[in-house]
Amino acid sequence: MSNNKPGNLMVPPRGGTFSQVIGRVKLIWRLLTDSRVNLLLKVLPIASLVYLVSPVDFMPDIAL
Repeated sequence: MSNNKPGNLMVPPRGGTFSQVIGRVKLIWRLLTDSRVNLLLKVLPIASLVYLVSPVDFMPDIAL
């Protein structure tokens, strides 16, 4: 059966993992620079990434 229906807009993925990562980075950059995206939605992933790679422990473990 043919999968070429007029309403079928899905494009099969091409390339390998590296090209997919590059595509995701481009998408993230376009979303971060788009004025229609809420500021909180831009700051939250960046803050999460900073917290992930930060050597400072903002929430120390509680010893019981």
